[in-house]
Amino acid sequence: SSRDLQAQVLDTISEMVIYYDRGLRIEWANRAAAESVGQSVEDLIGRHCHEIWHRRAAPCDGCPVIQARETGQSHTAEMVTPDGRVWHVRGYPILDETGQVEALIEFCQDISDRKQAQTALQEREQRLASIFRAAPIGIGIVVNRVITDANDRLCQMVGYRREELIGQSARLLYPTATDYEYVGREKYRQIEEQGTGSVETHWQRKDGEIIEVLLSSTPLDPTDLTRGVTFTALDITARKRTERALRESEAKYRMLIENQSDLLVKADGEGRILFASPSYCRLFGKREEELLGQTFMPFVHPDDRRATEEALATLHRPPHTCYVEQRALTVDGWRWLAWSDTAILNERGQIEVVIGSGRDITERKEAERALHESQARLELAVQGADLGMYDWNVQTGEIVINDRYAAMLGYTVEELDLTMEKWAATIHPDDRSREVEMVAQQLAGDDSLIETVYRVQTRAGDWRWVLDRGKVVERDADGRPIRVAGTRLDITARKQAEEERAALQTQLLQAQKMEAVGRLTAGIAHDFNNLLTVIMGFSELIKLQLAPGDRLHDPLDKVMNAGNTAANLVQQLMAFSRQQVMQLQVLDLNQVIGRVEPMVRRIIGEDVALEVRLGDNLWPVTVDPTQIQQVIVNLIVNAREAMPHGGRISLETYNITLDARQAAALADARPGDYVAMRISDTGCGMSAEVQARIFDPFFTTKPQGTGLGLPTVYGIVTQSGGWIQVDSTVGQGSAFTVFLPRTNRVADVAATPSEPPVRRGSETILLVEDSLEVRLYAREVLRDYGYTVLEASCGQEALRLADEVADSVDLLLTDVVMPDMSGRAVAEQLRQRQSELRILFMSGYTDDVLQTHGALGNGVAFLQKPFTARDLLTAVQRSLDDSTPAGG
Repeated sequence: SSRDLQAQVLDTISEMVIYYDRGLRIEWANRAAAESVGQSVEDLIGRHCHEIWHRRAAPCDGCPVIQARETGQSHTAEMVTPDGRVWHVRGYPILDETGQVEALIEFCQDISDRKQAQTALQEREQRLASIFRAAPIGIGIVVNRVITDANDRLCQMVGYRREELIGQSARLLYPTATDYEYVGREKYRQIEEQGTGSVETHWQRKDGEIIEVLLSSTPLDPTDLTRGVTFTALDITARKRTERALRESEAKYRMLIENQSDLLVKADGEGRILFASPSYCRLFGKREEELLGQTFMPFVHPDDRRATEEALATLHRPPHTCYVEQRALTVDGWRWLAWSDTAILNERGQIEVVIGSGRDITERKEAERALHESQARLELAVQGADLGMYDWNVQTGEIVINDRYAAMLGYTVEELDLTMEKWAATIHPDDRSREVEMVAQQLAGDDSLIETVYRVQTRAGDWRWVLDRGKVVERDADGRPIRVAGTRLDITARKQAEEERAALQTQLLQAQKMEAVGRLTAGIAHDFNNLLTVIMGFSELIKLQLAPGDRLHDPLDKVMNAGNTAANLVQQLMAFSRQQVMQLQVLDLNQVIGRVEPMVRRIIGEDVALEVRLGDNLWPVTVDPTQIQQVIVNLIVNAREAMPHGGRISLETYNITLDARQAAALADARPGDYVAMRISDTGCGMSAEVQARIFDPFFTTKPQGTGLGLPTVYGIVTQSGGWIQVDSTVGQGSAFTVFLPRTNRVADVAATPSEPPVRRGSETILLVEDSLEVRLYAREVLRDYGYTVLEASCGQEALRLADEVADSVDLLLTDVVMPDMSGRAVAEQLRQRQSELRILFMSGYTDDVLQTHGALGNGVAFLQKPFTARDLLTAVQRSLDDSTPAGG
C-alpha cells in the first residue's frame, strides 16, 4: 500500500523520523532513529525523546517539538545529545479537523561532521592568524596596490597603526613616485615571468625616516592577479648583504556553509528513478514528473562517473550498500554530493529497488580545498623565507614544527620528537640558562613578541646561530598559557660575516697603526743614522789616535756603545715597521737554525730543555739570514723569560700547504705552500688581552722590557711575505708559528761569512754626500787608507768634478736621497760617460724610501748608515774588487 511504501522509504533514509502523540510519547519511528541509540523500533514505542536521546527526566529546553505542540507551527533548532553529536531538529504539528494539535512529527539530521569540519577550519584559521602575527618579518596583502592587511611587524617597520594602513594605497610607503612606479613595474614583470617577484626599494616611515626594504611578492591566484598579491617586507637597512629572508603569506578564508536536508531518491535495478523527494527536485531544478523514468547519471560530473559506477556495482554483494562522493550538475552548478545507497532484493536475490540518501557536502569539500590551499600557500611562504616554525601546546607539552625547523638541526620532522627538555638540551651551555629564563618569563605573563639570538647544536655536532621570535598566543580564563607560537631563522652566515668584519676591522687598525709608526720611522731614521755615523765614526777615529792606556779610551768606548745601542734601536724600529733594508737570500731554514742553535742553548741556561725537531726535505725560502736569525733568537729568549723556574722549549720545522678553506680559518693567511717554524714553551701563557697587544710597539709585561722584541719579529716576518700564528693558554704555555712562503729557486750554498782583511788603497773615489759631518768623516777614513777622495755636497757638483778629472774616477760613493739630484740620477749620468765606473750607494733612509729612489735593485752595492770605518773600507774594497760594475 501507499502507507507501507512511505514507511519503507522512511526506513531507508539516514535522517531520523519520529511520530509522537500529543503527550510526546513515541508512536512510530524509522530505522535510523532506532539505530542511533542501538535499539529496535519496538524499544522506542511509548517512550519520550528526552529519556532516550538526552537521558533526562524532563524535556529539553527549547525543544522544537514542544514548541510545535504549543504554537501549532513548525519549529527548528540544533540540539546536542550527551554523546556529543549535534542534530538539526525540525518539529511539525499534525492538526485535527478542528485545528487542534493531535500529534507531532520530528525530523532529526546528524550534522556533527559538518560542525567538526567548521570547528577544525576555525582552529586552523586561528593558528594561521597567530603565526601571521608572530612572524619576524612584515607581511601584508595588496589588491590593485591597495593595502588590505598588514601584520604587527609591518606596522612596526613603517611606524603606522594597522588601521592607518588598511585601505590606503601602497604609494603611502614610498618616498618618491619613481620608487613606487619602479616596484609596481618590476614586481609584476617578475610575477608574470616566474610566478613570484622580489625587488629592493626604499620606504618612508611615518616619522619621515627612509629605510631600505626587500619586497617579495606572490599572487594569491597566479591566474588572476586582480585577486591580490601577498608581499613580505624585510628591513635591510643595516644588514642588507648579510641577511636574506622572504616573508610567509597567509590566505584569507571564506566560509560557505548552507544547511540542506537530505536528498531522497528511489530507483529500479537499472537506475531509473521511481521517486524523488522535493529536496532532490529543488536541487536539480526539475519537477518529479520530469525525473521519473530517467537515470541520474547524466547529472554526474564526467570525471566522477567511473567511481560512481564502481560503487553501485557493490550493491550486488552483501551488505548491499555503498557510499560515493560525486559532483553533480545542479541549478547552482556543480555541487559535491555524498550518497548512501541501499539495495532491496526480491525473493530471487535480485535488486528490485535502490533507495538513495544524499547530502550536499559542497561546503565540506570547499573547506577542505581552502584548507589545503591555505596550507600550500603558507608552506610556500615559509619555505621561501627559510623560516622554521613551532607551535607549543604548553598544557599537553606537544610541540608541532615544520620541515625547516627540523632541517636546521639535521633531522626530519618524523625523527625529531621535540619536547621542551630536548629543546633546552640543543642550546649552547653559555646560552641555555638565559633562554630557559626567558621562556619562563613569557609563561609567567609576558605576552609581547620576544626576539632572541642563541646557538643550537645540530645532529652533526656543529653549532648554528638562530634568531628566535615567539609569543604566548593563547591563555585560559585564569591567565595560564595554553599555546606559544613562533619562528626560527638560521643566521649563522650573518654572524660569521659580522665576526669576519670585526676581524678585518682589527687588522685594519693594526695596519694603520703600523703604517703610522712606519712613517714616523722613515722620517727619523735618516737623520738619526747620519748623526750616529758622525758620532760613532769620529769617536772611532779619535780612539785610533790615542796612545795605549790613555784615560779617554773608556769614555770613547761608552760613547761608541751608546751609539751602537741607538743604532740597534733604529734597526728595531725599522724592523717592526717593515722599513729596514733586507739582504734577501734563498736559504734552507734548517741550516739557519743549525748555525744559531749553539748560541741559543747558551742563552737559555741549563734549567730549560731545548728540543729541536727539523723536518725532512724542507722547502727553500727567501729571507734575510741575519734577520731570520734575529727572529729565532727573539722568540726563544721570549719563551725563556716566560719560564723563570725552568721548563721546556720546542722548536720544529715542517712543510705545509694551505687551501682556500684552511687559509680562511687563519688570520692573515693566504692559500699556498709554506715552510712553518713553531717555537713553543711550557711557561705561564698569555691572557686574551695580552695576546691582542703583543705585537704593539713598546708594549711589554716585563719590568725591564723595551716592547720591541715581538714587534721586531712581526715586522721581519711580514716583510718577508709571511705571517705569525699565536696560540696561548694561561698556565699552560705559548706557541708562536712562523709561516714563510715557499720559493721555487734553489737554496744558496750555505757558507760561514768571513770578513776580508782591510787593506790600503790607491784608487780615486768621488764622494757625494749632502751632510757635511758625514762627508768629512768618510773623507778622513778613506784618505787615511790611501784613497784619493774628490768630495761633492750635491749631484750637480759631483758631475762638474767628474768632468774636470775626466775618466780618472774609480768608484762613485754617493748618498741616495739628496735635495737637488738623487744618488741614482748621479750614477746613471756618470755611467753614460764612464761605463766601467764602480758605484756604491749609502743611506740612512728606510727600505720603502730607497725603493722609491731605485737604490735597491738586484746587484746594487749598498752601505747602510750608520757605519764604522771598517764597514766603509770593506764595502769600498768589495765594490772595487767586483768584476761587474754595479748600480746601473
